[in-house]
Amino acid sequence: MKTNTLEDLKEIVSRIQNDNFSGVEIRSLLTILRWHTNSEIIKDLAHFTTHDDRDRGVIQKNIQELVNKFLNFIESGEIFSVTGPIFSQIDIINQLYISLEDLDLQNLDKDLFLKRGSKIMLEILKIIAETEIILSDPKPKIKKCCLSSIESVKGGALNGYIVYFCYELINPINNFFPGMLKINGLMANF
Repeated sequence: MKTNTLEDLKEIVSRIQNDNFSGVEIRSLLTILRWHTNSEIIKDLAHFTTHDDRDRGVIQKNIQELVNKFLNFIESGEIFSVTGPIFSQIDIINQLYISLEDLDLQNLDKDLFLKRGSKIMLEILKIIAETEIILSDPKPKIKKCCLSSIESVKGGALNGYIVYFCYELINPINNFFPGMLKINGLMANF
């Protein structure tokens, strides 16, 4: 790793640990780590945050499956369920920490870093909400798919964030007409 990049990474880690960070630092962290980690979770998130659209990867594949199930539902009434999360917040934050630990950063403090997990996760979700998800659609029904909003859920059996996926139909399907429809899928929990 270049010296400048290592120094940037140390600065980003310091800002995270001091709770003085935003999506800018998280995007930079993921951009750097995508070339310096063995974690498939972090690589997939990093690619998702650095591209304007995404047509591959674990996240895209899971969203594709969710949309296919939903299309099946509106065409045939077949009941479907959402399994989630794609990646848990605990897995993401632990993989981020391990990826940084593997780089032997001197200023990395496990407790401080892990303490920022919820805020890191929220910033990641905000970043990927900007990414269009390219779906393989053998019979074109969907014009566009993207993440549309994030809602924090706390208490009971469900703790975490619900991410609403939005897609635009090309033609009517049964009682569903062209326009943006929202479906939800649990992206992160803790």
